[in-house]
Amino acid sequence: MKSLPLMSAALLSLATLAHGGNYAVLVAGSNGYENYRHQADICHAFQILVKGGYRRENIILMSFDDVAWDSGSNPFVGTLFNQPTANGNPGKNVRKNCDPDYKGTNVTVTNFLAVLRGDHKTASGRVLNTTKDDTVFVNFVDHGGVGIVAFPSGELLHATQLQNTLEYMHERRKYKNLAFYMEACEAGSMFQNLPSNLSIYVTTAADAQESSWGTYCPPNDEINGVALGTCLGDLYSVNWMQNADTTDLFKETLEKQYLIVRNLTAKSHVMQYGEVAISTKPAAVFEGHGDTQNVTSVADVELSSVSSRDVMLHLKYYNYLRYPSEGTLAGLLGEVDKRRKADTLFASILESFPPHAVRYTLDKPTLLCLKEFHTAVVVHCGGYTDYSLKYSRIGADLCGYTGNDAARIVGKVAAVCGAV
Repeated sequence: MKSLPLMSAALLSLATLAHGGNYAVLVAGSNGYENYRHQADICHAFQILVKGGYRRENIILMSFDDVAWDSGSNPFVGTLFNQPTANGNPGKNVRKNCDPDYKGTNVTVTNFLAVLRGDHKTASGRVLNTTKDDTVFVNFVDHGGVGIVAFPSGELLHATQLQNTLEYMHERRKYKNLAFYMEACEAGSMFQNLPSNLSIYVTTAADAQESSWGTYCPPNDEINGVALGTCLGDLYSVNWMQNADTTDLFKETLEKQYLIVRNLTAKSHVMQYGEVAISTKPAAVFEGHGDTQNVTSVADVELSSVSSRDVMLHLKYYNYLRYPSEGTLAGLLGEVDKRRKADTLFASILESFPPHAVRYTLDKPTLLCLKEFHTAVVVHCGGYTDYSLKYSRIGADLCGYTGNDAARIVGKVAAVCGAV
């Protein structure tokens, strides 16, 4: 009997494991060259899935898609790299064929949630047309805070919105099993209240109270001897994807991959949520068959990592070191000043309440109160920056202190920001 072609065999194997279709939603929730790593991460994930047997039409990809085409910053226009290379090695362009289904201003909270729900009327493009027999993999990469993750327009996705959507999918039998990998600061706060009976398995780059980390940052940002001036990946994402690149995922469970990634991601606490029993399934069920290529790095992943809160400052600093001028110095000092102003602003919000011990639980009432705090910061204070997102936890603190008195908190935020 003739052997099946490699791709056909992979598709057959995936179908046999999943007993249905394999679908994926991949989201890079940021824009700007300083956030290069997010779009590189998500295109790397796309390459893994396609090579692993996913049909392209079963993948919905959301990315602003500006970084690859930024001719003023990207020395290799039209490309994205998720790992540095030595001089003489051109590297792997993960942007190849990684064409978004949603791009630019269409990368929104509304479209993302509509895609998951299968809501054709609301979404501006393709949505998941899945059934109770299908397997779904979701990979989200961006900035986050306590109870929120960001989108390119500055719009925030709140934990309550995401959980309500996942529960909707379960109630309407939109999947058999769903795996969700999230790369964001405080990503754990998005899933702490996720019920364990929804057939959803989640891993996150960080727990509910800490930063995630960018990696392959300057000075370890070179491709073929050329510095890109940005971080090429994120620590958790690079770790799980380099595992997939080098492993037969039919022989590795999600649990084993989680333990490997948790061990490698020593800068933050990689977490599990939801129905953890699903982690006994082969990773191939969600990520494709994997590969056994020999992936070697010219840089230490952990040593080349920078807290996501500090990436912008780190990039400005290295830009000045590499290209000293009045302009690059002004850029560095400007970033320092922005951070100082954020420190002062959020300290003032906290100080508008009596001194108190920090104590909160991210239950649903607190998350609803926290949503009001975040909305107030956007409306009255101009929103968050990559750095000031670390102060999102102040909202959780104040909700805990006031017994979730959102009106009182919003009033204080409006008063403080109105006086600045």
